[in-house]
Amino acid sequence: IKCTFDTDTVTSNGLAGVYLHGNNGAASASIGAIVKNSKITSNTGIGVRIDEAPATVTTETLQNNDISSNAGGGVAFSTASTLNGFTGNTIHSNTGDQIVVAARQTANATWDFHSPTGCDANRNQVYCYQSGVGIRVTSVPFTMVDASFMTWANAVPTAAVDYVKTLAGDTVTVTSPCAAQPSCP
Repeated sequence: IKCTFDTDTVTSNGLAGVYLHGNNGAASASIGAIVKNSKITSNTGIGVRIDEAPATVTTETLQNNDISSNAGGGVAFSTASTLNGFTGNTIHSNTGDQIVVAARQTANATWDFHSPTGCDANRNQVYCYQSGVGIRVTSVPFTMVDASFMTWANAVPTAAVDYVKTLAGDTVTVTSPCAAQPSCP
């Protein structure tokens, strides 16, 4: 199944705003999704939940979305999947963590949240942490996250304040942060 959400408003759903998940056991029910230029807000669960069911593959691209004010957090990578792109997203004001990485990416690739062009319109922004952090990594076994060239709530992203790593082997790269966004909208 291939789908594109473009310039959509997804709001006030009873659970996740957008849930990318194939049907269990059916390889033909794999998901390939692009979510771009959309506003995902005020859902009672997570804003965007991404996972793979057994025998399926989930590939996703998230680009230029405003993901905010969701009661269950911003974006959750709940299982392995293939992240093809993650740029220009503003993830803020969600209850809980803004981004959760709960598994290694498919083929143990690095979860790549950095802007390939530096601190410009392609950068991702995580700020206004309501009751969590910008990025939480809970993957077992350990994984790697590249969060360089991002905007955070603080000028210098700090462990346990802006991001959390559960395992000693987890790596979260936060070099070259962009200008901080210390206030909430």
